[in-house]
Amino acid sequence: MIKIKCEVCGREEEQIRLAGNFEICFKCRADTELYLLYSKWKEYRKKEDFFLRYKNKPKLLVEEYPEFKKEVEKFVHQKPEHEIVEDGKYDWYYIDMEGYNRWLFKVAFKGVVNG
Repeated sequence: MIKIKCEVCGREEEQIRLAGNFEICFKCRADTELYLLYSKWKEYRKKEDFFLRYKNKPKLLVEEYPEFKKEVEKFVHQKPEHEIVEDGKYDWYYIDMEGYNRWLFKVAFKGVVNG
């Protein structure tokens, strides 16, 4: 049998796969695939952390990311007049949290989830 040299680690093996335009041994291929999976997991974890940090917190999102102010303002609505007084306090506005959280999810996971 002919031994072929791995272009990644330099190991000589009889069984080597072609990966794209270069030859790679099975160990390097497995290591590469594990690294790619780990990288994807880290990317998704960052997206999840972003979503969980700003879920139900539109004010914090606008404070830390002013570029989202216009989008967040779409979820702020004036209350109907009969709902204005609440426990003796005047509360003129409410935020559509369900709509905001749905929008935030799409922003956080853009490219992962279609929509």
